[in-house]
Order: sequence, then C-alpha cells, then structure tokens
Amino acid sequence: MPVLDIEGLTVNFVTKMGIHHVLKNVNLQIERGEIVGLIGESGCGKSTLAMSVLDINTRNRQMSGKISFMGEDIQKFSREKKCGSLGADT
Repeated sequence: MPVLDIEGLTVNFVTKMGIHHVLKNVNLQIERGEIVGLIGESGCGKSTLAMSVLDINTRNRQMSGKISFMGEDIQKFSREKKCGSLGADT
C-alpha cells in the first residue's frame, strides 16, 4: 500500500478572470521508504500539487480526484486529524 496515493487529481481556481485550469488528471504513488523529487518549469503546478495534498490554499479552489494517505482518503479527514497524521513519522 502506498504511503501517498493520488489518483486523477484535477485542480482549478475560480477568479474574476474566469476558471484557471492548474492541474489535470495527476496520478502519483509514493511507497514507504521512497524519496521523491518533484521538478518542473515555473508555474507548472508543483506547489499547487503540494498544497492540495496538505489541503491548504483552498480559497476559490475546485478539486476532483482522490488523495489517500496510508490508505485513508484525506479529503474526509478533519483539519485536526490532517495536521496530526501528515506530521507523523512514517
């Protein structure tokens, strides 16, 4: 079972200028003990991906897909559980 499993993550932001499509159908699995680097051009969505996993920067965000941490859907976690679980030693 992956420690982090992202399936079909799509993130859009609604602004006065319209909808900005930031991430489309992102899939990523990180297994226990793996070290992963995320690289890409400026503005390609690296920070948006990280903030979506951590559920921060939610203002005007539309998100679909599934993010699981240790087999649990993190979108169903309470804010307190997210902070405690994501900071745990894995």
